[in-house]
Amino acid sequence: MRSWERILDLMMVVSLASACGKASSERQVEITKDEADARAQENDLKPAVGRFEGQILIAESHRRIDAVLETKIVYRAVPSPADPTIIISVPKLAGSLIFPALKNLSIEDLVAYSDVTNPLGGFILAGFDLGDFDRNTKALNLPYTVAQFGTAPFGAFQGMLTNGNFVGLWSARNESHVGSFNLIRVR
Repeated sequence: MRSWERILDLMMVVSLASACGKASSERQVEITKDEADARAQENDLKPAVGRFEGQILIAESHRRIDAVLETKIVYRAVPSPADPTIIISVPKLAGSLIFPALKNLSIEDLVAYSDVTNPLGGFILAGFDLGDFDRNTKALNLPYTVAQFGTAPFGAFQGMLTNGNFVGLWSARNESHVGSFNLIRVR
């Protein structure tokens, strides 16, 4: 190999290494930005975290039933919007909504509460892990799934969260409007 060919080869290697370094630093900037966005999103979710208690008015039966909603922040792995080859962690609300009056009932006694359990796929609680809160509009959306019915949302608790008071509507896949609720943060 001639010396000038060797010089060209070395220049190409240096150029490729520089390009890789530049791509690597650009990728690091994107990751840092994604991490900052995730921290900001987590801060935005914090007003919706806690334990909320109150009542749900079931539309079908006009029954009022006590409910307890507990929420926390979890991180879900998703592709980065800037670079889908990079997986980032995004904060979401997770938790459950339970009906204390139903906890210790026998199967036979639960039949009387089918207006509450049917919109939950026959269960006595709603579990969710993709909840979201918009701090600007105060909109809180807690879609829930039922394992036996796939991963698509089976229903949702949606409404407005202002000053620790979550007021909204409960909807389910088979019944568009299940009920309305007023839940107040107790911690």
